[in-house]
Amino acid sequence: FLHINDIYESDKIGGIGGLAHLGTLIKERRSKLQKKGYTVIVVISGDFLSASERALVYQGQHMTELFTNWNV
Repeated sequence: FLHINDIYESDKIGGIGGLAHLGTLIKERRSKLQKKGYTVIVVISGDFLSASERALVYQGQHMTELFTNWNV
């Protein structure tokens, strides 16, 4: 399992991070583990729908759309 918890922002902060960066890290780790024969399951728990100011505006819809289209 690759576990992600409490996502408060999807954009870079101070020029680092962001969900695009996280997606790249997940793809790299998944690839390495699959090459070793492991089945990889990515799970997201904790706050990700209502933890940011953007969530107040979009009521979490922005995150569900992002993860639906997130190709990791």
